[in-house]
Amino acid sequence: MVITKDNYTDYDLHDVVAISIATGNAMGDPGAIEFITSNGGLFYANPDYENISLEQIYTVCPIFLEIDSRFFERTKNPQGWEYIYMGFGNHLYIKESIYAPFQLGTKQKKEQKKGSLLYNNWKDIVLDCLNGI
Repeated sequence: MVITKDNYTDYDLHDVVAISIATGNAMGDPGAIEFITSNGGLFYANPDYENISLEQIYTVCPIFLEIDSRFFERTKNPQGWEYIYMGFGNHLYIKESIYAPFQLGTKQKKEQKKGSLLYNNWKDIVLDCLNGI
């Protein structure tokens, strides 16, 4: 689901378990913010290219206010969250409740795909964790 200035009030992402942030010069989709909720919902916003402000994103996902990555480096983790740098300007925050299974899933994915980039696989790994795989 794409979150925009026109529909952001339709969403309540208080149960987010993973947040990906791409810097303005990141590989992939510069400026993108992706969220996964505890029920496996996937949400996307891009304040650099879409019609949505960071303030509107904060109202949808309050934990995002506690992330201070400055989009170039992490300076603060929210309490109860872990940080992973995925490379090429992409940052990932994982809720501690799924961090251990996420790490295991990351290791398994690397073995299956011969060292594939976490950037390409983080969503599948989070969804596997939520599904108990």
